[in-house]
Amino acid sequence: MIVRLDAVGYNDLPQLRVWRNTIMEDGNVRQWNYLNELDQEDWWSEITRQKKHIMMKVLDEDELIIGVVGLCYIDWVRRSGEVSIYIGELSNRGKGYGKAALTALLDYGFKTVNLYRIWGEIFVHNAANIKLFESLGFQYEGTKRAAHFFNGQYVDSRMYSLLQHEWVKNV
Repeated sequence: MIVRLDAVGYNDLPQLRVWRNTIMEDGNVRQWNYLNELDQEDWWSEITRQKKHIMMKVLDEDELIIGVVGLCYIDWVRRSGEVSIYIGELSNRGKGYGKAALTALLDYGFKTVNLYRIWGEIFVHNAANIKLFESLGFQYEGTKRAAHFFNGQYVDSRMYSLLQHEWVKNV
C-alpha cells in the first residue's frame, strides 16, 4: 500500500470536520464534542501559526484525500510528539492505509523533524490501533485508568511510545 503525505490545506477542512465528527462517535478520539466551523477555524489558526503541531493529509494512489496524520503537542526541547491518525471513510479502513500513513509519518518525524520520542494514547476498545502501533514497534508504557468517558462509562487508555533508534532498526 502506497500513500503520500501532503500539507493540510484550508479547502480540506470541511471534509476533515465530517470525518472527525463521525470518528468521535466511535469513541476513538479524546474530544467529547462535535467540531463546528468556528472551532475548526480556531484549530486551523493554531496549527498554522504555532509550531506545536504538524498535520498532513493522507493521499491514496489516485491522489484522493483519505485521512489525516499528525505530530501534535511537539516538545522541541525534549524532541517528543504525539501521533494523531485517522482514516476517514469506513470503506478505506482495514486496507493498510493506516499502516502506510503511520509509517510515512514516523519516517518523517524521526528522520526529517528529528524527534527522539513519538508517543500515542489509544483507548482500550480500539483494538485495531493497538495492533497497528504494536506492529510498527511501539512499546507499551502503561495504562491510564478511567481516562476516557464513552457510551456512559469510563474506559482505560493505553500509552505507547517509539524512540528514534528503535525506528531506525525497524526500517
